[in-house]
Amino acid sequence: MKQELKFKLAHVGAPSPISSIRNAVRSAAIARKDERLGSELGWLNVRRSITQRQYEAGIAFAKLAERHAAAVAAPYPDAESDNPEQAANGAKNERTVLTERSKQARVQYTMATGPLRRAGVLAAVIDTCVNNKLPNDLPSLRRGLDMLADWWRLRGAD
Repeated sequence: MKQELKFKLAHVGAPSPISSIRNAVRSAAIARKDERLGSELGWLNVRRSITQRQYEAGIAFAKLAERHAAAVAAPYPDAESDNPEQAANGAKNERTVLTERSKQARVQYTMATGPLRRAGVLAAVIDTCVNNKLPNDLPSLRRGLDMLADWWRLRGAD
């Protein structure tokens, strides 16, 4: 009995190279199937460090930040129409529509980030959701994501 136990304990040590390769292949296959593993925010959700509701709020914030960055980088066109006939008929030209979208993205971003900035959690949210970095302060990230989820009225699935 003692010899059998010693044999089992001796073989429990470090994994063999073959089992390490199998584990790496399994992990890669899981990562391909789960899009969350492509970001630090997703990894936090997979590891249950943040809730599904917080994850969804982080994704929504990342999309909003992307729209805001595009709006800030876009040239600010004149509001006048290129086509006088369209302007006379009240039709909006392409540049006017882009200007309205830019203004909307800027306003939405400002409204979403204002409370986060006042609470002191904006940096944690931006670092993780936009810059794809692991948070230095996980409680601040959680609090910021909860604030965003409340703002967007996301329901908790957890």
